[in-house]
Amino acid sequence: MLRRWTALFTGPLLVIPYLSASREEMTQAEVTEVEALAEVYRARLHDLSWFMRTL
Repeated sequence: MLRRWTALFTGPLLVIPYLSASREEMTQAEVTEVEALAEVYRARLHDLSWFMRTL
């Protein structure tokens, strides 16, 4: 889901290492933050009004 979001929009810098091989080097706090962002992005991708706003 994060790959889809970053293909459509610019994501925060924390998402880039999360999606790459350097994920193991991230702290637990960083991973938790990215997972929270993923929930927000998931909700936005399912929201029709958010989609219409980007058009």
